[in-house]
Amino acid sequence: MLFLNCDLNGKKTILLEGEDDLITNLDPARSEEASESKIISCIYESLVQLGSDYHTLQPEVAEEWEISDDLQTFRFRLKSGIRFHDGSPLNADAVIYSFQRQFALNSSSPLFNMIDHFQQHDSLNIAIHLKYPYSQFLYSLASPSGLKIISKSALGKYGDEIATHPVGSGPYLVKEFKQNQKIRLEAYPDFRSQSGQLKEVIIKRYRDYFSMEVDFREQKLDLIYAVPGFSIDRLKWQGMIEYQVLPPLNVIFLGFNCRQPPFSDPKVRKAILKAINIDEMVNIIYRGKSLKAKSPVPPRLFDAGDIQQAEFNLKEAKDLLSEAGYPNGFSAKFFFMDRTRPRRTLIEAIEFYLQPLNIKLEMIPFYSWSELNAACRSDSAQLIWNSWQTDVAGDPENFLYSLFYSSSQFNFFQYRHPDVDHWLELSHLEPEPEKRQILYRKIVQQIVQDVPAVFVFHVIPVFAYNRQKIKELPLNPYGMLLYHQIVLN
Repeated sequence: MLFLNCDLNGKKTILLEGEDDLITNLDPARSEEASESKIISCIYESLVQLGSDYHTLQPEVAEEWEISDDLQTFRFRLKSGIRFHDGSPLNADAVIYSFQRQFALNSSSPLFNMIDHFQQHDSLNIAIHLKYPYSQFLYSLASPSGLKIISKSALGKYGDEIATHPVGSGPYLVKEFKQNQKIRLEAYPDFRSQSGQLKEVIIKRYRDYFSMEVDFREQKLDLIYAVPGFSIDRLKWQGMIEYQVLPPLNVIFLGFNCRQPPFSDPKVRKAILKAINIDEMVNIIYRGKSLKAKSPVPPRLFDAGDIQQAEFNLKEAKDLLSEAGYPNGFSAKFFFMDRTRPRRTLIEAIEFYLQPLNIKLEMIPFYSWSELNAACRSDSAQLIWNSWQTDVAGDPENFLYSLFYSSSQFNFFQYRHPDVDHWLELSHLEPEPEKRQILYRKIVQQIVQDVPAVFVFHVIPVFAYNRQKIKELPLNPYGMLLYHQIVLN
């Protein structure tokens, strides 16, 4: 059993958190797991951060910044006196060294592929030069997957083993790391704005939500991160539980390999869209704890208005499949992540909806996001159950570029449309938000018409916590817990 430590005033100062996802890699340059990003975000810092209004940019390590008129040079002045967890100074040399490493490992990422080079002016002043104007670059920096600052001396000592020996400058440092078992974080005493009450955070991984719920009821856990709908229903009767809810920044989809038969035929893709009862999936499987998708982009980032995917109509689905030359159906490989119970239930629902079309699925499970994403990029992929959590809040451009630009490494659908590529390239250059929205509307309308995927729903992030212990549970727009700002009772 885990006991809650108290300070001299009797205040409980350890937070016990349950997590069901894998945690193996705390290197910002290599991690692909959302469960790791939230820990990385409290260990490492960037130059700027996104405010709670999903739009305002605020200083983090940078004290101030300026942007050139041509939107290609971003200059930053660093705050002085910051030190990493190992005591080494956070200066321009350390920032440039860390950024160059992360860029070298991720140069093709939509977050970084506009960067040309980094420049150090003196110990506190740096510049980032872009290949072309990009008005949204500061939002890329503020992303949880953006450029993070790692201790140069720690990188020299650990190299790629920094994944299990993280050293940043954020409000918490890692005191214990047992991969896929437990992480113990300790408040960094020299953090420049350390006013938080939590001295330690212990994150324990569970293999199923039922065991997590049992420990929560017995007060061996204080918080469950990203609770699924079925678990909320079982927990809501516990009087000590409170919930924090955020607008979704994700989309869950059934994707098609648009370059390989049979899914290279738009009629086949549209047939499957019309065969799936999305309303039923949202209301029964997720019990209303998600929003039905009208388009690939969550409503917080883009107002779809009258843009809408085709509705469920089984007769039209059968007719379309016959017109495409498959009146007796076909077999297809189905790639999916087999790691949590609700996802497995959703897969069974897809099988059920495709049975009337006589589409038989060859189930191919994966057990890590990196493996699934790599397989989705291959020609062998046919049907894909996957999801996307936006890297950049505040503007849908990165969301759309990542998934639908023809040469993006995250274009799992092998989707190609010259107009969509052109409009995305224009959105990179357009500084006026109103004009960008006009481009986004064209892009989303074309994507919905082409059906590279069935966009099923947007999961509403829900966090359950013990209100007897926690008074306020602050989260940033990406759903990352701000442990150092948690207010205890």
